[in-house]
Amino acid sequence: MKNKWEQKEQVQRLIGMINDRITDLQVLKGGWIMDRKVLILMLKKHPQIKHEWDILHKRKECLKRLLWKLP
Repeated sequence: MKNKWEQKEQVQRLIGMINDRITDLQVLKGGWIMDRKVLILMLKKHPQIKHEWDILHKRKECLKRLLWKLP
């Protein structure tokens, strides 16, 4: 069984991986990050990306709550 520090580090790594994927979804070709309006339009036109976007944000929030609950 992992101790509390290892658990916190693992949760923080998972949150970091989720943040990286969210950033990847926001980046356009050429390295530009989408404006909020462009992102909303893109999510409306591509339901599979919106689904992934929603799942990533839900997981991130659950992991943040878990991080607070760890002793």
